[in-house]
Amino acid sequence: MPTSTAPSSLGDGAGRHAGVTVPFERLAAAARRLGERRVGAELPAVLAEEASALCSADRVLVLIDVDKAVAGPRIVASRLPPGESAEALLLAIGPWLDEARRSRSARLRHGPSHLEGVVAAE
Repeated sequence: MPTSTAPSSLGDGAGRHAGVTVPFERLAAAARRLGERRVGAELPAVLAEEASALCSADRVLVLIDVDKAVAGPRIVASRLPPGESAEALLLAIGPWLDEARRSRSARLRHGPSHLEGVVAAE
């Protein structure tokens, strides 16, 4: 009779790999911190901070797209390198946002490659 090395339940930890477990534990911890702040003005800033930490991102924008017909997405929080402008970054990634809106599909992006010099605060 063959034996299995699979864990007997999802929660017992057997057979877990550290490379997979650590990101999920970080994500769960971030979800708990966000849950503690589910209301209030600080939520977008906390979301930007958590996203930056989880993804090791240099640039994070948190946008609200309430009424696309009027003004497009509105920046509610950002985490950017010193001297960079959230408004310039939003303009640079505008085509990606338009594509996501049309395709109704999200994609992880790195760049944009033409960002150099564009996001510098004036």
